[in-house]
Amino acid sequence: MTVKPAADESSPRYAGWRVVAACYLAALCCWGFGLYGHGVYLTELNRLYGWPTALISAGITEFYLFTAALVVFVGDAIARFGPRRVMLIGACCFGGAVALLAVISSLWQLYPVYLLMAVGAATMHVGAISTVVGLWFDKKRPLAISLALNGASSGGIFITPPLVLAIAAYGFSNAILGAMAAMAVVLLPAIVFWIDRPAIAAARPDAAPAAPGWTRRSALRSAKFWSVAAPFALALTAQVGFLVHQIAALELLPTTVNEIPDMDLESYGALRMQVKGTPMVINMWASWCTPCKAEAPYLAAAARKYGDRIQFLGVDVQDNRGDAQGFAIEHWPYPSVFDPSGTIMAHLGIRGPPATFFYAADGSFVTSVPGQIAPEALDQALRQLLG
Repeated sequence: MTVKPAADESSPRYAGWRVVAACYLAALCCWGFGLYGHGVYLTELNRLYGWPTALISAGITEFYLFTAALVVFVGDAIARFGPRRVMLIGACCFGGAVALLAVISSLWQLYPVYLLMAVGAATMHVGAISTVVGLWFDKKRPLAISLALNGASSGGIFITPPLVLAIAAYGFSNAILGAMAAMAVVLLPAIVFWIDRPAIAAARPDAAPAAPGWTRRSALRSAKFWSVAAPFALALTAQVGFLVHQIAALELLPTTVNEIPDMDLESYGALRMQVKGTPMVINMWASWCTPCKAEAPYLAAAARKYGDRIQFLGVDVQDNRGDAQGFAIEHWPYPSVFDPSGTIMAHLGIRGPPATFFYAADGSFVTSVPGQIAPEALDQALRQLLG
């Protein structure tokens, strides 16, 4: 093993700064597609497949718990296998898991995908980054770790908002797969060429004194450790819980088919603005409406076929809430809102259901079909909507 003279950590040419840059990119991706991305995945998977929010959240909880368990051992893995191998395998696991979110079609598949994602996240998280960067720095260690972990905050700025815009423009599956391809092109070479274990450096007279021995076992048995770790854990739990459900909480679009919230004309307009960027089909219906029942199979089939590119929405008009919920559960794979007084219906200029309206991604009106819609008319309007 080579012993080299102590390097000047303040020099821009010092190899440790390339390690910092690679770890910054790892944090950027881990937090951008991990911490901040979960709220996007929850909302989109619920919208696409109608999976209950609670069950999707259970998978996200599984991810965090498994990541927390693995982070405890990531330092041992880096010491045994080297930082490059650990982070490279982890990045592949993380990117592969996020890509799988774009192709899964059953709820049970979500849980093994989140386990795989946790394996990757553990190798790109605070523990791993602090360990890898710490191998290269002594006097500049606080600065180096801080710069590397700035990628965490940057992920919420440079990753998640563009991801949301890409989903609106290209659909969930295409946006996720494209983002993972970009991540592979940028992050994997950075890990391969910049992440490494430093050669053993000669002792420096101004080096910081070695800290007393502190093992995992002694930390877990220390009341002082838990007095610091437990409050941080509680604070992070609150933060993560909010961030995961933030998008769903702010969205006016219902997350389940039987929710059917009351909506006035102002809220309806705000919902339309939130969906702007995605083509939209709005169908006026009621459980007592015989033509609505007749056209329901055609609309449901279209929603299942085009749901990743078009937002379908039902507007239940002047109906009984219980009957409406039963009708929605039986017929619709997409959400609906309740127009109890018929103000939305009057605003759209119709006397009663059914009626179907088609809007372009920019929110502009494309066409409408009053009365029961035939399969041929629906197909023609959808082709016109998608260009």
